[in-house]
Amino acid sequence: MFTSKIEPQICIEGNKLQMVCSVYADNIEVQWYKEKQQLHDCENMLIHINKNQRILTIKKPTVADSGKYYVKAGKVEMEVSVTVKDMFRRPLVDVTIMEGLDTQFEFETEEENVPVQWFYNRKKIVESTERRQIPRLQGRIHTLTILQTSLEDCGKYSIKIKGFDKIVDLNVKEMPKTIKHMSVYDREAFLKAAKTGTTKRYNIRVMIVGKQEAGKTCLLRRLMNEEIGDVKRTDGINIERRKCHIDIKTGEWYFSTC
Repeated sequence: MFTSKIEPQICIEGNKLQMVCSVYADNIEVQWYKEKQQLHDCENMLIHINKNQRILTIKKPTVADSGKYYVKAGKVEMEVSVTVKDMFRRPLVDVTIMEGLDTQFEFETEEENVPVQWFYNRKKIVESTERRQIPRLQGRIHTLTILQTSLEDCGKYSIKIKGFDKIVDLNVKEMPKTIKHMSVYDREAFLKAAKTGTTKRYNIRVMIVGKQEAGKTCLLRRLMNEEIGDVKRTDGINIERRKCHIDIKTGEWYFSTC
């Protein structure tokens, strides 16, 4: 019945999938099946004939279209294995962030340089602005960055890729009042630390607390590399304020002499 074999099919979600076989006569009818279910023409599937070729086309396959397919002509049956890969290596996901920080939506596609459209509350994001940035050279990684995220940026963000839509949420939490009341310098240092997880702080305060006769003054003297032979009991009422320089490369402390 069949004069050609259909090789196993592998495609990426959204790319047209076509299975073609040949029969030895134009008048031979065939039926197509997925597993045990017979297939028919529908919005996303087309079954047609071109002379002695019998063709099954899936216009926009999804991962769910993977499986075993069969084409039957009379009592003869041919099996075809179909694998549809997810278009996303890493999907787009919801983001929750504190206001003032930069938000980044990111996903990775199986194919390179796939056209992508971004939307905010169903309105297309046409191009990059000072706060919303969409890199032009994408490759497989696609990103949307929102600088200094504000509460007004909350909402639904979505992408359209090959006719498929994916919608996620951006939840922006209000900055705590204690941080809002910081100086500009300290607030920027905090936001920087929140982005990276680390920050350099060059001002420190050491407080030694303990019971009476616990040796707090001696401990403080040792920290300052000073002699302890003349230490007198202070009964916990002694307060010393001293400035020192710290070498941030070596960690050494250098106390002033006065």
